[in-house]
Amino acid sequence: MVVIAAGSFQMGDVQGGRDKSALPVRTVRIQKPFAIGRYEVTFEEYDIFAQATKRELPNDGGGGRGRQPVINFSWQDAVEYAKWLSIQTAKHYRLPTEAEWEYAARGGRQLPIGGGTK
Repeated sequence: MVVIAAGSFQMGDVQGGRDKSALPVRTVRIQKPFAIGRYEVTFEEYDIFAQATKRELPNDGGGGRGRQPVINFSWQDAVEYAKWLSIQTAKHYRLPTEAEWEYAARGGRQLPIGGGTK
């Protein structure tokens, strides 16, 4: 987990015109710091949860399991994973909001997500 400082950013298609679903661009203020996972949840981690809760293991799409990021699971499964992880660790976990995720993914820059942010 890494702590992301409070701050504000332009949320949406800041490059203009490429993603109509990300309009209008708007200023969003993250009021307080939050923690987010540095890395994606892996199949290895998620499979422990799935087996413990008697869920079907998600299909890896042929990409392999282990330390690969988990794919092919629902939003509700992700919510349940966070609840389960909270119980297992006695720490509170939740999914980030859309704004928190975009703020963290941009890494303080106004670049397109996936466009070289760290």
